[in-house]
Amino acid sequence: MRPGPLFVLALLLSAPLADATSNESAQAFVSTKTPPPSVAAWKAARPSALERVFGVRARGCQVKRIEEWLNVRCPGFKAAALTQLGGNRNDVSYFIEPPGADRVPGPGQVTFPVRSGDRRVFLFWTLGPGYDGPLTVVPAVVLQQSWLLGSDSPSITLSDALHEPVATKTHPRPQAKER
Repeated sequence: MRPGPLFVLALLLSAPLADATSNESAQAFVSTKTPPPSVAAWKAARPSALERVFGVRARGCQVKRIEEWLNVRCPGFKAAALTQLGGNRNDVSYFIEPPGADRVPGPGQVTFPVRSGDRRVFLFWTLGPGYDGPLTVVPAVVLQQSWLLGSDSPSITLSDALHEPVATKTHPRPQAKER
């Protein structure tokens, strides 16, 4: 039997992951609260690498950090929605680029502080095969951040979301074997 989404969420929020940042990049996080960076500051910020990135879509995401603030933007796919599945919601902001000529929204991004004691899980959604055909809203990338009290640094993981397309006209369901 497959675990349900609430079990997976509880597991993500309760279990610390291995240290996701190198010692050099962990020092970039500050212990004091600073105001959110401006749009101009984010544009000027240099990319930051995460050690725990799994999957094609997740590897296409761009990460920037200013003091304790993290900005994750995923330009490799159209963002249908962004959801915070759990954790501290303070100072979190989202942005999805407006639709272009194709009437489909552009990439999405989430910005939040990484502070000792915080835990968060985000889900980036995109369009793909599902119940409503080839343009169903489906999960794309999971972003998990936790910094357990007493730990020297946070754990940050980006991974492709697990998605098993359901039967549609373009993706027929496999036939059950006869007994």
